Amino acid sequence: MNKKDKLILILLGIGLLMFITVYFIIIPKQRENRDNYLLEQLNSTTHDINYILKYKNKYMGNASNIINLYYHLPLADVNKDFEILSNKLTLIVNYKDTVSNIGDEKVKSSLIYNGVASFALIDNLNKIVYNFTGVTYNVVRKDIEKHFGDLENITDKKIWNKKVRNMLHDKDYVFNTFDKLFFKQ
Repeated sequence: MNKKDKLILILLGIGLLMFITVYFIIIPKQRENRDNYLLEQLNSTTHDINYILKYKNKYMGNASNIINLYYHLPLADVNKDFEILSNKLTLIVNYKDTVSNIGDEKVKSSLIYNGVASFALIDNLNKIVYNFTGVTYNVVRKDIEKHFGDLENITDKKIWNKKVRNMLHDKDYVFNTFDKLFFKQ
């Protein structure tokens, strides 16, 4: 075998080794990381605010924008439909499950997160009604702003994590804040 044939075999071996590394190690690891990231988006304590910033909009009348926002927020895995009352600046989210099936703390933590995110990203949204089988919760912009302050800059990742996400790790905070901001209908 001459030098040229040896070089071709060596390059072929290196190429095959690189293919195997990419196909069986790197790509599966990237998929696993992506899947883990997507799972984290279902939980209010691990959700990444940057994941939803593209849904910022001045007007709540953009139905596809609001629907996409809610399919990228915690509780996205719960079956739901929406009603948009543009004339009342109200969003109604109808969850097709009970709070007890989902978990009381998970629901309350998620609704705090989702409520703040919705009001911060949809400029003219004034009220959200969350319907679950057997119970309805309402939240209004003025109460969220009173508790969290100005919503204009709250979606900055550092501010968001400090004021919203990190606070949701504390069960007492979740229940007290929920009772303060949300009212049953």
